[in-house]
Amino acid sequence: MPRCGTILWRNIHWLSLSEFSHWGIHSIWAKAFKEGTTHLSKLAWYHYNRLLEIRKSSKKGKKPKLHPLRAESVNQIWHADITVFKTLDGIKHYIYTVMDNYSRFIHSWRIDTVVSADIRIKTIRDAIANAFGNESFDEIQLVTDGGPENDNLTVKDFVRSNNVNHTIALKDIVQSNSMMEAFYRTTKYQCLYLKSIADGHQLEIEFENWIDEYQYQKPHYALGIYAPFEIISGKYKNESFLERMNTATRNRREINKNVSCKVKCSE
Repeated sequence: MPRCGTILWRNIHWLSLSEFSHWGIHSIWAKAFKEGTTHLSKLAWYHYNRLLEIRKSSKKGKKPKLHPLRAESVNQIWHADITVFKTLDGIKHYIYTVMDNYSRFIHSWRIDTVVSADIRIKTIRDAIANAFGNESFDEIQLVTDGGPENDNLTVKDFVRSNNVNHTIALKDIVQSNSMMEAFYRTTKYQCLYLKSIADGHQLEIEFENWIDEYQYQKPHYALGIYAPFEIISGKYKNESFLERMNTATRNRREINKNVSCKVKCSE
């Protein structure tokens, strides 16, 4: 028993009971107070718990950490999804895209005013043609959500005959389609929401310009200093980003050693 008065311990001993180890202090105090086994205030319980270190930390469950879905090479895993964007004329437009997991490169995209399995198939067919041309390729894992444009017999028949393994996020695999969702979020907040897009024609132009910038010019956070095209094209295949950063660090140290600052700093 802790070195405290018997009466005090009778008031707060519930904090040490294993059956309430997953409860917060408030809940334990409230139950004890309601049942008449303590006359102390809730603040007193918190005070004596800190003083006597009865419960050093509350036992809270942690959400299991899932390993994100990551390809080991280009064109091993693709993601497909759609997002909706309303132009100033009040029309809803659905943006379809197919993205490579490893490089974040967008292999194909289309914009339409309907949600359709046929359009989804066209984007997959375009992605295959853009990535491989007429060459053969190893089976691709295609990840989509369970939307009606993805999870249907038409799409299933198409992918089955085109060397594509179609998996539904959070159903066939435990991971979500978050990579595609992140792309759409970036697209909207860094491009589309910054424009006054009047109609579908302007949306096509703005999105095409954005794809050009995203693919070929803008370094991606997950790719270090590279843009998606630089990764999927293999332009920097033999260059290690980490090695390049380490080299830059060594060079910076050498420069700092050989440069003396003669400026007098004032307080």
